[in-house]
Amino acid sequence: MRPLLLCLVPCYLLSAAPSAARSGARPPERPLPVISDDHKPLPDAVDMERLAGERPTEFLKECLLRYKRDVKGYRLTMSKEERIAGQLEPREVMEVAFREKPFSVFLKWDTGSRRAERALYVAGENQDRVLARPTKGWYWMAKAAGRLDHDGLAVEDVDGEAARRSGRFTIKEFGVYNGLARLLADWEAAQKKDALHVEYLGVQGVAWAANRPCWVLRRTRFLKPERDGVTEQTVYIDKETWLQVGSVAGGKDGLIGAYYYRDVEINPEFAPDQFRPAGLKK
Repeated sequence: MRPLLLCLVPCYLLSAAPSAARSGARPPERPLPVISDDHKPLPDAVDMERLAGERPTEFLKECLLRYKRDVKGYRLTMSKEERIAGQLEPREVMEVAFREKPFSVFLKWDTGSRRAERALYVAGENQDRVLARPTKGWYWMAKAAGRLDHDGLAVEDVDGEAARRSGRFTIKEFGVYNGLARLLADWEAAQKKDALHVEYLGVQGVAWAANRPCWVLRRTRFLKPERDGVTEQTVYIDKETWLQVGSVAGGKDGLIGAYYYRDVEINPEFAPDQFRPAGLKK
């Protein structure tokens, strides 16, 4: 059985159709916490369950530490639903290839694609921009706007307005580690204000992730709404790998984001062109 993992609330960019800009500027992200490796043995499963119930921020730190020790890249299938500019967008399912060094993301939509069929970002390459193979409908609009390169690929600024409008996170913020580190940063900030309320809900299965047994933690009673109006969130951490296979965030208008991951292969052997523009054309 291949191990499963997840990126907490990832992600991206070109998938959503252009929509009205969000009201107000996006608040600055909290700096991601630095996880130092003291090379001590990791807790066992019993101690991890105790941390989940008593010290949730320490629980997340151990998950991140194990990731740093074990994971260099992965493949997975991701499902996501997001509320963008007040509108809940249709669910998307995509195949993901990810490499830590250099930071590399390749996405291929199975269902729910709107502007891109495939997308690629590699830090420091392609002028540090996102390349995408546009859908047939978007191709001619992008061509008319002069946004295609000589190979017919769309080119987008990784931090541009289009990327900010079309996803809760950009492709530059993607990743299992980054998603969990963002969660830890938020929880630690609330903890400093004595406003972190996390309930451990025990072990549950996640249907979309083949019913993998997961430690489930739910945060409520936010001091004030956080990123995109979140006032409650539930996270599912795989009991075997200590990595997330699900994350759901909600607010006053209902669902804000739901993310699930399955069929994850850790440290796979990637094809030579996996993170090259040629990979977008296959």
